[in-house]
Order: sequence, then structure tokens, then C-alpha cells
Amino acid sequence: MGNRTIWAVVGACALASLTAAEPAYAAEFVFEITDSGSNVLSSGTIETTDVLNPLGGFNVTGITGTAFGQTITGLINNPYSPNPAYYFVDGHTSPTPDSGWEFSYDNILFANDSIYLDAPGLLFQSSTSIFNLFYSGGTYTLASAPIGQASYTIANGNLDIGAAVPEPATWALLLLGFGFVGGAMRSVRRRQTFSVSYA
Repeated sequence: MGNRTIWAVVGACALASLTAAEPAYAAEFVFEITDSGSNVLSSGTIETTDVLNPLGGFNVTGITGTAFGQTITGLINNPYSPNPAYYFVDGHTSPTPDSGWEFSYDNILFANDSIYLDAPGLLFQSSTSIFNLFYSGGTYTLASAPIGQASYTIANGNLDIGAAVPEPATWALLLLGFGFVGGAMRSVRRRQTFSVSYA
């Protein structure tokens, strides 16, 4: 395999990785929040974008799992991102708080020195409830309210967010790259010839 062939293969791989890469998100983070008795309040997976927002965090694009025993059906969109939004009992959002009952949220995951949520936190739902997971006063809080009702319950706990889980496409491209490098090295090794000359 000549230099031109190797560069053609590398270029084709680069082009294939650009066209086959999924634009969905950069990472998935596994999370679990437990109370002081080690009871699991909520657990699942948080999906994020692949670029930092102006606040230095990653916008959360999805969440799956359970909260207070209910299946999480999805993230509630923040139309004012990266600024906080306020979610009201009637289901509308606003960029400013009201004198009534509301959840504040920004749907941002920060991953600087450590992985954490901020005070507005995440807002997500099940088929019957709205959940707000946020950090305030040195502890994480999971608040829950039935959809359409102005009453809520809260539980404080510890949040454990695990390392990012690479996407299957990332693993496939990594293995493909190792295969091409191994093939190129093997090809170069086969072409080496030795000549013996006698004086």
C-alpha cells in the first residue's frame, strides 16, 4: 500500500466518520439520587449536547429513568435557555417568576472539575407528575407535584452522577480506526524485504 493509498483510506475514513456520526448528543450520564437512608429516590440517564453553552455547561436534551417510583416520560423544554425558566401549575413557562407557585429550572449539567447541577436544575415529567431536581444549600432536592396541582412534596438526598457512557457510533469508529491502523502496519511489515550482498 503506497502513501497515496494510505492517505486515501484515511481521508475516506474521516469523511465516513463525518457523515455517519450522530449529531444527537455528546454524552450520556448515569445518575442516582438517594436519601439519607440509602433509598433510591430517582435514577436514570441524562443526555447532553456536545457544546458548552454561554454559562459553561451542557444543555440537557433528554432524561430517562424513574423518579419516586414513576417512569420518567421526558424533559420539559426550557424555551429561554441558557437562562432559567419558570414552570407554572397551569403548564405555561415564563422567563420571570410570579407571586404564585412555580418550579424554576434551566436544564443545564455542568461538568467542569466535577459533574453537578445548579440551583434551577432539571425539570422533567412522568405521565402524572412534574419533577424538579436541583442543588441548593449544600444538598440536592427532588421536588414532585401532580400535573395541574399547586401542591408538591420534596425529598433531600445525595446525587451520584457517573462517568459518561460513549455512544455505540463512537465505539464503532474507534474499532474501525484500530482496524485500519493494524491493517496498514501489517501491510508495511509484509513489504519489507531484505537483501543480502556478499563482498
